[in-house]
Amino acid sequence: MKMVERREHDGAWWGRDPTGAWYRWDAASSGWDGPLAPPWPPEPPPLTPEEEAIVAAAMATAAPLDGPPMNRVDGWWNRTFPPFSKKRLVFGLAALPVVSALQELVIWGVGWKPSLPRYLFVCIAGGVMLATAFLPGMREMAERLQRARGNRSPWPWRREPASERPEPPLPPIETNFGRDFLVALPFAVVIILVMSLTVSGPGGTFAPSALVTNAVAAVFAAALVALRTSVWGLALFSIAGGLLGGVFLVLLSAMTFSDPGGDFLVGWAIGSVLLFLYAFPMWRWLRHLEARGFRLPMWIVMGGSVVLVSGSALMFVAEH
Repeated sequence: MKMVERREHDGAWWGRDPTGAWYRWDAASSGWDGPLAPPWPPEPPPLTPEEEAIVAAAMATAAPLDGPPMNRVDGWWNRTFPPFSKKRLVFGLAALPVVSALQELVIWGVGWKPSLPRYLFVCIAGGVMLATAFLPGMREMAERLQRARGNRSPWPWRREPASERPEPPLPPIETNFGRDFLVALPFAVVIILVMSLTVSGPGGTFAPSALVTNAVAAVFAAALVALRTSVWGLALFSIAGGLLGGVFLVLLSAMTFSDPGGDFLVGWAIGSVLLFLYAFPMWRWLRHLEARGFRLPMWIVMGGSVVLVSGSALMFVAEH
């Protein structure tokens, strides 16, 4: 059952399906009970445009719930450019080329060579990322992210202060490996091809052996994306990244004129373990957010990755 919103109330988790019905999570049966009437008051009717303008003007100068009072500059900024408004988007898109030009000026001032491809890449990629943040539904995503944030440690064995109220167990994340794999696979193929063309050129990319290698790499990358909420996905990522540890020990043995022997396997194991321990808190935090309802569409995440990789490749080719 797909839930578009999750909410914790009095120690129990509630979920809302696309039709608007609410269900309560039953830990004993590991399923959703319902549809049920939620225990909180019904949502008020939507505000009119005039009421929204009054509320926005009031919130622009109001003090945050968990922070100091808002100063005059922040109050003027939020009144003039309200959050998630077209005015703020236009201001960001207009300021981005100026800020990028100042960056190139600083690079030139410290003695490095300025780069027109880098300037264009920063402007285009930054503009795409700014525009993505203003897509329909992103405001709701930001509200979900704000509700999902917490101060609990990602390491479950660390002690929490006694004054903090224990959180109820999170409901499971509804995942569909086949669907996520099929959505991520075309983007992964494009990313692998762009990287291979940048490094090896057309001749090395479309050779039979290279095509097989690129296909395996694309399938592996799409599987990792589909398994992002599972600890097995993190383990596979750590094993793949741990190869660098093995290569490092082999190079270190070659530099010291010693026999590598089993250094590659030892370095691989050490690199995999260290990468797993380093990435586990971030993976746990992201999974915590997704379990609470914050989930970006797959096509935005993978499409943004394609834009960044393609832009970086074009900048590399233009520079070299």
